[in-house]
Amino acid sequence: MAHFILPAFMLASVTLVSGAVTVGGVNFTLSKVGEAAVATPVKTNLKPSYVAVLPSAKAEALDIARVTPVVVKHDPVQPSEAAMRPVFTHSVAVESLRVRSGPRKTMPQLFALKGGTKVNVLREERGWVLIDAGAGKQGWVYSKLLRPIALTEATLQ
Repeated sequence: MAHFILPAFMLASVTLVSGAVTVGGVNFTLSKVGEAAVATPVKTNLKPSYVAVLPSAKAEALDIARVTPVVVKHDPVQPSEAAMRPVFTHSVAVESLRVRSGPRKTMPQLFALKGGTKVNVLREERGWVLIDAGAGKQGWVYSKLLRPIALTEATLQ
């Protein structure tokens, strides 16, 4: 009988204590515990186990001509015949290049250029460039399909 009385007494005492805690208004809900955890300051001196190392590039390896726009300053003096000729900055690097009306592959084709044709890049937008092929022909092409012209070659045009 003693085996029965002790567990019954413990069950009754636990029931009374839990009832008293609930009635007393001490309600430990998940949100209260969460608020207490957020309010607790965390001190740590842990450092990340990785270090981001960016590769360094030498100036000689960078192709500055592709990213630097060409700015032509006009002289107030009367331009010579050589100066009136357009200065082309790029040439077509593929056999045939479709020139489109906008900077998307789905835009309609305006005209086509043969490989090696020299063009002037006017501006760039999301990998596409607006080109001027001379004679009033302008349109958009994908920039990877053009090759920059060396400065000496561009000035000899």
